[in-house]
Amino acid sequence: MRRVLKKKNIALMIIVAGILFLVVILNIPLKTYVDKSLNCIDTNSQDTIIVTISGTMYSYLLKDDLFIGTIEVQGKRLNTGTFELRNDMYTNLTDNYGQPMEMVLQFDNFSYVNIAGTDYSISSEWNPEWNEKFQRQKKINKFLNHIFKE
Repeated sequence: MRRVLKKKNIALMIIVAGILFLVVILNIPLKTYVDKSLNCIDTNSQDTIIVTISGTMYSYLLKDDLFIGTIEVQGKRLNTGTFELRNDMYTNLTDNYGQPMEMVLQFDNFSYVNIAGTDYSISSEWNPEWNEKFQRQKKINKFLNHIFKE
């Protein structure tokens, strides 16, 4: 009888240790340094506006990614801080009071950006080779949102 209980306890401890190990592993982010200047086109004026991004991207498997650094929209806005990327793609630039202003869509560690504000809307050039990866990312986000947020 004691042997059976010992075996069950050992098995339970192994399962618990495995679950804890998995939780720890899934919360370790992939860190990527980002330092980019993107030529963006304003959809209204067709002017070129440079967006400069520098900082560190923290990519997680099961939770929203984080970007810690600076995003500067030439002549429009400069934000430095921590940006939570909802669905690993969306964040906001903020005003001097911390209120959300422009909406930012980024893809592939800021290889592409689309920024929409009240007085401008700009985007960098989209690479058609990203289409498949973008669609896959959207499907993953939809699946994760269904599982964890409902």
